[in-house]
Amino acid sequence: MPLDVSILYKFAMIRRELLAELREDMEKSMKDGNKYNELRQKR
Repeated sequence: MPLDVSILYKFAMIRRELLAELREDMEKSMKDGNKYNELRQKR
């Protein structure tokens, strides 16, 4: 049982890190999109 728990724990940690990276990427892409829209509106 302890072995299964450690595997699940590692999996949860990896998943959390991946979700954090995904969220950061989404925020960056949204900011880039906003900059792009602002440039387009100025033209």
